[in-house]
Amino acid sequence: MNTTYTNDTSLYDGAEARGTRTVAKHPEGRGPAATLGEALRRPGYLFTKWPWLALGNIIVGLALSSVLGSVILPLLVISLVPQIRNLLWPALLRVEVWRLRLIDRPGADAIGPPIDRLADEGGTPTFSQFAHLALVIFLLFPFTVGVAFLPVMFTMLFSPWPFFDGTPVEALDPNATDAEFGQGVYDAVIAPLPTWMLVVWMVVAVVVFAIALLYSAGLWAWATGRLGRTLMAPDEEQLRADVDRLESSRADVLDAAAMERARIEGALHDGVQHRLVALTMKLGMAEAEDPEGPTGKLAAEVHGDVDEVLADLRRVIRNIQPRALSEHGLRAAVADLAAEMPMPVDVDVPSVRMPRHIEEAAFFFASEALSNVAKHSGASRATVVAAIDEPAEGADGPAAGAGGERRGTLTLTIADDGRGGAVERAAGLHGSGHGLRGMRQRAAGVDGTVTVTSPDGRGTTVTLICPTRIIPAAADRATVQADAANDTAPTPEEDSRR
Repeated sequence: MNTTYTNDTSLYDGAEARGTRTVAKHPEGRGPAATLGEALRRPGYLFTKWPWLALGNIIVGLALSSVLGSVILPLLVISLVPQIRNLLWPALLRVEVWRLRLIDRPGADAIGPPIDRLADEGGTPTFSQFAHLALVIFLLFPFTVGVAFLPVMFTMLFSPWPFFDGTPVEALDPNATDAEFGQGVYDAVIAPLPTWMLVVWMVVAVVVFAIALLYSAGLWAWATGRLGRTLMAPDEEQLRADVDRLESSRADVLDAAAMERARIEGALHDGVQHRLVALTMKLGMAEAEDPEGPTGKLAAEVHGDVDEVLADLRRVIRNIQPRALSEHGLRAAVADLAAEMPMPVDVDVPSVRMPRHIEEAAFFFASEALSNVAKHSGASRATVVAAIDEPAEGADGPAAGAGGERRGTLTLTIADDGRGGAVERAAGLHGSGHGLRGMRQRAAGVDGTVTVTSPDGRGTTVTLICPTRIIPAAADRATVQADAANDTAPTPEEDSRR
């Protein structure tokens, strides 16, 4: 059996195996509708909340359109001031997002955060967002009033004209006033009808008008909502800025967490561990003074216990953050890790430095993989190989960043010659553990992917691929900065011309 797994949650056997909360999914057409558009496609639309939410959406839009339309000239004048423009129009977009949320919460949630940031930062809306506000101000009110006549016209089809049995309307005096003409229509059309027919007609007319009104309101609110969602959506530049901001903030959070772990590791290593070492020395001295007496024997016993505590502490410190990782990088940390494995481990890792959170993710990924190999694979040998592929100059943006940092892709592979045939159960590897789940989580934290290949009898290979940056050594960084300064410094010829 040759089984290959990728970083895809569909491979998990079930929600219970994943250890995650299950979310009930309704079959198509069942369960509560999530949006107005979905509700309109169902036969029970009139008996849900959506017609009233659509009416609320339209009423708020009409109020906004009438108010803004009445003060449009002052709005345009004060919008000439950039500070006021960047404060006013994003606030109006927020109102529009709230109005959209009444009928399409998923759509509003998709476009809401960028608009919230635009309002908080005082940014300028895009052209399409301005266009949406212009449509709301100038066209929403008249178009909505026009649509409102549709249910009235539809209701007229159920008027008593088919039962007309009186004087033809054409026979009425064309020169009559409106009141006289209306009275004539009443006398010619309504008065001859029996009372029961009028009652039936009124009931039918009210029902038909209500149905037509609620469906017209729903369709109009849905159409304007779809248009607003399209126009208010952030453009490509805003999306790129949001992605860059999220990547930067995530890297900052990961680096801050790594620094905090380094602080804890330093406190344990330089504080508690040193005191325990001093204690073992004192116990050794006490044991040497009376090796055969009760004091010496007790000191020897306590000495052994302290040695075990010290070994446990060192294990905890290494799991928090190995000193070799923070001081010397991934290569040294993986080499120390390999030396503690019960089987030989060949290490081929470049000595370059990478961002702190990338090195941590790669180290703990390798640590978990080697732990699985030692516990479950039955392997006699393992290998850890890392490689960094750098893009060509000019491909996908500049290859070098600030401080001489270079972008690249880290590929970390851990392979063994064990029994293979690993089955990914409960998000674990080599059995029912949870090792691969943690490995996947670490990979996801650095935009990485995990691939597992495990043919029967031919071992298991686990690979992490993630983007990274190569941080130059201190000497290289100084050279890069000097080169940058030389590039910007004027030449002697330029000085002489000046």
